[in-house]
Amino acid sequence: MKEGFLCLITFLIIHREWRKEGGNMVDEVMTIPEVAEYLKVTRQTVHRLLKDGRLKAFKIGRSTRILRSELDKFIEERMKADEGR
Repeated sequence: MKEGFLCLITFLIIHREWRKEGGNMVDEVMTIPEVAEYLKVTRQTVHRLLKDGRLKAFKIGRSTRILRSELDKFIEERMKADEGR
């Protein structure tokens, strides 16, 4: 029992450090409505960000999808731009 507990604790510590360094096992795929809800903006705003090239996406058939990592990059860029003001 004690050995299993130590393995779990070790895994959690390693996983936490890995996540801090930007590790990403699975990149979540989001829809436009999901991105809009996450950012607390309208779907039209998300469409505008895509059209302007400020947010990257890909298509599957007629459906647009955005990777969570691209959304995170967009947020980081916005935060850096706002720091310079």
